[in-house]
Amino acid sequence: CYYDNEEDLYGSSGGGTCDTTAVSFSADVQPIINTNCVSCHAPGGQQESVPLTTYQEIKTYADNGKLIERTNNSSLPMPPTGLMVECNRDFLKAWVNAGAPNN
Repeated sequence: CYYDNEEDLYGSSGGGTCDTTAVSFSADVQPIINTNCVSCHAPGGQQESVPLTTYQEIKTYADNGKLIERTNNSSLPMPPTGLMVECNRDFLKAWVNAGAPNN
């Protein structure tokens, strides 16, 4: 018995390329947040006090630095099951560095 880890199996980019040159909120960031964060960071979730369900909510945490800080903290990772694959974290960082546009 063993536990597969997506990053170990497919590398940091999940098997494809990790091109962060044209990151979009709707195409890249929101799906990452929906997959990795919303189960806890939504009404009724364990972390509903830190909502991440709308663009404005996510942008608030992007602007104050918490989004990148928490998703890259290996000693207290978000999601709590372990850090997201590196490519997803790179997409979030590129989006924040671009000013967190609503695109």
